[in-house]
Amino acid sequence: MTHFDENAHFAEYQPDSGDQERRAAVMEMLAAPDSFDVKQKFYNRFADREREEVKFWDNMDQAFKQFAPHIEAESRKRLEVDIYASCEMYGIAPEEYFQFQFYWKNDQGRNQYMGDKERFVIFRPCYNFDEYEKIRNKWQMYQQIGQFFGRKCCLIEEGGHDSASSYGLFCDFIDGKKEFVFKPLRSSCGEGIRRIEVPEGADVKALYQNLCAEGGGMADELICQDESLAKFHPQSANGVRLIMLRDRQGRDHFVQSMFRMGQKGSFVDNNSGAIRARIDESNGYVYTCGYDSYGKKYILHPDSKEVIPGFRIPAWEELLGVAGSVMDEISSYARFIGFDFALTPQGWAVIEVNPFPQMVVQQIITGQGIRQEMLRLANECAL
Repeated sequence: MTHFDENAHFAEYQPDSGDQERRAAVMEMLAAPDSFDVKQKFYNRFADREREEVKFWDNMDQAFKQFAPHIEAESRKRLEVDIYASCEMYGIAPEEYFQFQFYWKNDQGRNQYMGDKERFVIFRPCYNFDEYEKIRNKWQMYQQIGQFFGRKCCLIEEGGHDSASSYGLFCDFIDGKKEFVFKPLRSSCGEGIRRIEVPEGADVKALYQNLCAEGGGMADELICQDESLAKFHPQSANGVRLIMLRDRQGRDHFVQSMFRMGQKGSFVDNNSGAIRARIDESNGYVYTCGYDSYGKKYILHPDSKEVIPGFRIPAWEELLGVAGSVMDEISSYARFIGFDFALTPQGWAVIEVNPFPQMVVQQIITGQGIRQEMLRLANECAL
């Protein structure tokens, strides 16, 4: 795990230093996100400054517990000033200060990094927010591109306890199944996703009603993954996060893609303990070691002992082709997508389609900022 180095020296905060255009764009997005309904309550820090200040300091406390749990009080006080200034100046979050090792970097070095918030600023023009629900809602997305899933899904309606037709569809879905995957309709980062067992003689009606009472979601068949990827961690659907941008001329650009694996029996491959490694989009080779969100490095998978760097993702060209076909269906309202794909014995299957894909982990993996690359991509694609 990456911990704060007590011997680090902090950058001197200069209110007039850095990229003023960048700071202005970030502050504008934070102050007025009403033009797009994307995590508005979290990012609109100025809507209720007092409440958001409390949340900020809660996040600060969590970051210290995670990355600098044994820091002395006087050192923490000094570091808090630099973290607060960095969050205001560079649009990052407290945990990103540690993940990007800002305590070792000067203003020029810090300006190379793109925090999680800034992706909303850079790639906002890629979306038609009048139709954003189509991609934000997992069931609506499945209805449009279900042919690329390679499996069946079923809607579990919030408040659908008394709907005989909806319950009947659920019964048809789980008929003969011993387990399935439940996904909240608007979850991200694996939040709320879990495997549900259906033992013989189970009270299916009670199960359905409980899921409805949780707010509903989508029931998804388990993915039968190909052995070539399953061997890294059989308990999870190890897959590829393929980040793709289609420009206004119809050209496809692939950037910052990753091979993702679960570990320690985890069912999902995208929680904080998951292992990720960067992929060369030109050939499908994994060219870095694996890293988790805390910065811990893995040459071998800790469970299977499979070698991570140098592994080539099978059927890579086929994967790019499937992604292009999916983008054909959705590019009228969403052109910047993080596709989650799993390889099955029948070929590549969509796990999920994610708007505004995150790109913090990639910078942790390589130890290099991607902000200039993302701005260059945006300019080239005339967003």
